[in-house]
Amino acid sequence: MLIDNLNNKLGIRKNDSTKEKLAMNENKVATTEDDAEVEGMLGNPFTRIILITALFLISVGCIMTFSQNWWGIIVGGFGAGILAFGYTQHSPSDPKEVGVLTLWGKPLPRHSVISGDVILLPYFPFNFTTIKIDVSNADTQFGGKGFIFLTKDKVPMVIEISITARPNIHDLRDYIQAGADMKKVYSQIREIVYRQVQIKVREMESIVVKTQGEDIGIEIKKALEAGDFGIEIKKVQVVASLPPAIEDSMVDAKREEYQRTAESADYHTIHIAAIRMQENAARQYIISFDSLPREVQVQKIMDLIKQKVILDLDGYEKKVREMKLIRDGKTAGIFTGDTSDKKSIIVANIGGDK
Repeated sequence: MLIDNLNNKLGIRKNDSTKEKLAMNENKVATTEDDAEVEGMLGNPFTRIILITALFLISVGCIMTFSQNWWGIIVGGFGAGILAFGYTQHSPSDPKEVGVLTLWGKPLPRHSVISGDVILLPYFPFNFTTIKIDVSNADTQFGGKGFIFLTKDKVPMVIEISITARPNIHDLRDYIQAGADMKKVYSQIREIVYRQVQIKVREMESIVVKTQGEDIGIEIKKALEAGDFGIEIKKVQVVASLPPAIEDSMVDAKREEYQRTAESADYHTIHIAAIRMQENAARQYIISFDSLPREVQVQKIMDLIKQKVILDLDGYEKKVREMKLIRDGKTAGIFTGDTSDKKSIIVANIGGDK
């Protein structure tokens, strides 16, 4: 309930309503596209009339002056003043600018987007000028080092979101209402971006989130373009990763699991080798007991093990471990206890000499 109330306050809707609003936005762009084409000074009817009027006044003033009608100086000067004080430049690059024509501060309903060098009437009583709009791409990253969200399997994920956008020249009125500045627009859409990512991430397992950055980016793009912000989204990049502390702990857990598996496999190998060694040691005695009943054979073997003529499995396992240490070069000799007898020392066979 709390989340739904927050959604309503932020104007964030579910997928169906977002799709409807996106369709409405596309229709709005389609119907206003002809009115929002970027025009130069000669292409725009308003600036063309101003230029022609200024040139006409200059021409009339010149003719009157040559006819010794000194009022021509005033008329020609008025035309020249229009050119001089009305000259307005919109940067063609770095940054690329367009202008939204305004009359007394209100955008014109038609032919309102202009570019390049134009002649306007930015003074009283006309106040016919432009609001300059930087339409070059602007990049931003949300959440600094990223937002942290819980996935469906309750694993926290760090989501880094970077967006490249620019003002939509077909919807500059909404862009002006949103602040006419990309930084201001980005501050307004932050909550929408946060909410869209949260919805997608909590529906996915953590292992899936890492590979779904593109799909999350598409949902963010749809939600933003459906809003009344007057921007055109060029790129949305979403990168998901585990927090460093959790990633380290998961790596440690995997390492421990691998070590346990390796130790289990190592123990199994040693145990099998010990059984083989015990069978080989007992074989010569089993042959001599071959004519005896089975129960007697088993009893005699057990007696040999008690007398340590044949070692029990623990003894052979110990022997296998000693041999493994020598083979791996981790020891040069293993003392069996009786140092008076040279045979009680198993010396590592290094280089093939015994």
